[in-house]
Amino acid sequence: MSFTAKGEKGYIAKNRKRSVIRTLIMFALAVGIYLLGLLTMGTNKNVWTIIAVLSMLPASKSAVNMIMFLRVKKPQEELYRETEEAAGELYVLYDLVFTTYERTYQSDAMVLAAGNMICYSSGMDADKGKFEEYLNGAICKGRGYSVKVYTDKDEFLKRIASMREHFSKELREPEEIVKAIRSIVL
Repeated sequence: MSFTAKGEKGYIAKNRKRSVIRTLIMFALAVGIYLLGLLTMGTNKNVWTIIAVLSMLPASKSAVNMIMFLRVKKPQEELYRETEEAAGELYVLYDLVFTTYERTYQSDAMVLAAGNMICYSSGMDADKGKFEEYLNGAICKGRGYSVKVYTDKDEFLKRIASMREHFSKELREPEEIVKAIRSIVL
């Protein structure tokens, strides 16, 4: 299974599989260590039990990560294709999951160009303003980017086409903001 970086298409699907496998292996190892101690010593009052209990901590952390990936829905393949066609040379990130204290936000696709950040987030009509506010505070503050979140795919694709038409020659490297985004997403 190849490595997929945060923001690349297919990130959620690959990490969902990876987190399930990793979690199952970690719990199986913890149970195996316990059974090893129980079968060899004849009692659970031994050092192997302590090691098994302590190995449940990273397994539980992995289970939390797995649950987060299982809760997130994978964007449709059609969205990837349509976004890539519309964006052309603009910088695109996919499968982004932002977690806050109040809520988890998912951006199916994000396009960056010339100080503009637009996101498509399916199924989030009510909290669109809060998501924009979060992105402005967490990522765009002091970087000169404006944020717009779309819940309608057609409007999102129209805005990408407009950005491509107006900003393709003025495209600046979004490395700093991409690093900031990747550092805070799931």
